[in-house]
Amino acid sequence: MPRRVRPVLPSRELSRAGVGLDRDRVTAYARVCGFGVRGTIPVTYPYVAAFPLQVALLTAPDFPFAALGTVHLTNR
Repeated sequence: MPRRVRPVLPSRELSRAGVGLDRDRVTAYARVCGFGVRGTIPVTYPYVAAFPLQVALLTAPDFPFAALGTVHLTNR
């Protein structure tokens, strides 16, 4: 049986310009997610702001794994 070739992840750095915090948007996000309104940013808010970058990486033509199902490569 032939050996599997180990996939190579592309070397890439992405950034997102113009990301800022808008009090009304953060408040609306906190309410919708059930975090309550406090003087802090909900812990998941930066993840949501970075999500477009993650999608760009996962759907790039040179990314070695299919975007759908990548989370389920193995179960341990």
